[in-house]
Amino acid sequence: MLKQTMRLMMLPAAAAVLVACGGGGGSPTASLNSFGGTAAVGAPLRAATIEVFDLQGQRIAQTQTDESGKYQIQLPSGAQGPFIIKAIYADEALFSVYSGQGGVANISHLTDAVTAILSPSGAADGFVLNAGRASDLAPAKIAEAMAKIQAAVSPVTSAISDIPSGANFLNSAFEANGTGIDRLLDAATVSVTSSSQNNQGASNISVGFNVGQGGNQLNSANFVNFTSTQSQNDIQNAVRNFSFTSSQLPPSNIGTLYNDLIDRLNSCYAIPRGSRTQGNEVVNPICKSVFYQARPELYKDGGFNVRERFVSLFESTRQIRFSPTFSPIIMQDFVGNNPSGRALVAAKGEDDLGNYSYNRFYVKKYTLNGREVLGVEGDQNPFEFFVNAENEHRTFVNSSLDLDFLQSQFALILRPTSNQLPLITAAVVEGPAGKFLMAPVVGRDSFRICNFISETPAEIRTRPINCTKAPLLIYASQFVNPGARPRGVNTPLDFDFIKRDFLKALDSDGNPFSDFSIRSIPNGALWKATVYDRNGGKTEIFTRNTGRPMDSTELTGADGPMNRAAKFSKLTMAEDNSSSRVVDFNVPRPLRANAGMPAFSSSRPRTTDLITNRTPAWAPMVGGFKFEWTVTPGQIPPFVTFLSGQVPFEWTGPYISNSVERQPFEELKRFSTGSRNTEIFCSPTGSLSNPEDKSCDVNLNSENNPVDYIRQNGNFVFNPGAWMTSTSLISRDQQQRSIIRVYNWFIPTAGGPSNFIE
Repeated sequence: MLKQTMRLMMLPAAAAVLVACGGGGGSPTASLNSFGGTAAVGAPLRAATIEVFDLQGQRIAQTQTDESGKYQIQLPSGAQGPFIIKAIYADEALFSVYSGQGGVANISHLTDAVTAILSPSGAADGFVLNAGRASDLAPAKIAEAMAKIQAAVSPVTSAISDIPSGANFLNSAFEANGTGIDRLLDAATVSVTSSSQNNQGASNISVGFNVGQGGNQLNSANFVNFTSTQSQNDIQNAVRNFSFTSSQLPPSNIGTLYNDLIDRLNSCYAIPRGSRTQGNEVVNPICKSVFYQARPELYKDGGFNVRERFVSLFESTRQIRFSPTFSPIIMQDFVGNNPSGRALVAAKGEDDLGNYSYNRFYVKKYTLNGREVLGVEGDQNPFEFFVNAENEHRTFVNSSLDLDFLQSQFALILRPTSNQLPLITAAVVEGPAGKFLMAPVVGRDSFRICNFISETPAEIRTRPINCTKAPLLIYASQFVNPGARPRGVNTPLDFDFIKRDFLKALDSDGNPFSDFSIRSIPNGALWKATVYDRNGGKTEIFTRNTGRPMDSTELTGADGPMNRAAKFSKLTMAEDNSSSRVVDFNVPRPLRANAGMPAFSSSRPRTTDLITNRTPAWAPMVGGFKFEWTVTPGQIPPFVTFLSGQVPFEWTGPYISNSVERQPFEELKRFSTGSRNTEIFCSPTGSLSNPEDKSCDVNLNSENNPVDYIRQNGNFVFNPGAWMTSTSLISRDQQQRSIIRVYNWFIPTAGGPSNFIE
């Protein structure tokens, strides 16, 4: 699992509010050779690149939006519709369609859903990545797809009185000013994931209604999910019980408030670093205004203060720019004149090298110089509690069998501060997977998972609970090629390391999650942790997930990890004699023959001479691991390589006879999304007792103290006795879900340590 840290390089920015746009612009001019419209997600897509494609996937025209999200584009002579429109904003994309008539084609998260429904792959970018057919975009089909989305958003449309009669979000000109159609974009959020049903592409669509809700109410989200194959009547029936009033919708000025916050963030980071802060304090008035009540000292998020969480504000000399994501509001309760109302929102921050981070945080309204603004306050939790969806494609590099499988899960981070940890015994976590126990483990900086419970055990108030499972809840798991699965292995859950190390999610009735129940987890679902201490006290803290895990049909869809996850192409490891070992990931199975090394199982006994039995997973004698990868059209560029493994600790102290213990290590390397290779060296910690990391370069001498760390060319290098258990390339999609390609360097077993799969 990716070892997550919330001490991000970049300042989290408030954003995913599908916020209202400001500005004028007028209606686009219609002609035979041009068309235009508004690009907005509530907030206008300012200076977004607009590209027009024909059905062969060829780009035929390009322009940019203005400050109000308006665009006008000229088509080449003789161009024949229908056309696909792509809006690129902060390296993300939304799509729309234009039949060639009417002169108006708006672009939003709603038109993106329409395009996905029409696409044969079920993904909105399917027409651009693969040639389409004119019949897919026939006027009748466009109207049918629009009718499905209009039915889904009808509960909020009926609460908006100023949408003109007969107007629609695709073909009607509108101003992005928080009224009419633009308010619909504020009030209805959409997430689309492609799926594969009966070997045909389809779309799973979730529509959330951004109405005010209690901040800490479990299962209080208002949303509906449906598939692109369902009829308009089915969708209308699914939303028939939703009824909202205008007063429940987001404020009409939420877009202005949001854009103003983004502008203040960007103005702050344009100020030289030395003028932004002094010591541990934010001193510049513009930077202070980013925070609630213009008081950064009130900020608290996961137990961290502003200096600890907003590291780049204090340290970065690079220009960081903030922009909206295409993800909607995660939660908002700005209802009426509620003075305590707040929103959980998301944004993207990117520096001039292309390093970026999707971030989310809580904002509240306050008055600044006589005007209403948004300020960042954090979650106000005493320590970290974070839930993120992960979807992965797992490959077993050394196996001659086709064991590849796909998996979706929630990763949970529950991490008290170092001074709080000794007092805590356990925590009861409640969320979409029911109720389960988590507890601290020596040597790990994040809680581990135990099992599901119905009643809270009384003893957790007085003594620690022993939890051993990784903080992952698995929702769906399946082989890429079910026909090639080993004998006696029906699903990947039969592998020993899956059963032993991970917890399978159960729904509220105690049953494994079905595809339907996975799709019923809303974006913004609430999770509650009740944390118990040794003195009998307890603390309740809350968090919300952004996206949800994929179901089994989505894992193999066009948006799934098989297609969206970038691939390794080569691994090079330097030897002490200046030679190198190379693993070529592009050759057919088995890779181990190409590498010229024997395979091994993680459960097989090893000799004490760890170097003589090297496989591609053994650490190099010198230097680090150099990974190279490819990113093909449609794949999401990775930004993190994550390496996990084990390292031997040699104990020879006065109270311990000669022995070798194996301890885990984890290494993480961030890079710009334009990178295609990286080299990973050891990142040692200061001492063996540091709970945040187990260095991969630690041996103990006769006095049980760490020896000096090994350096080469200024870099820390790996202990020659260390070996990798897995290596991952990690990307992040527009719904802020991690898309991961995992390479396992051991061969899994099923049925116990004597039953090896080779």
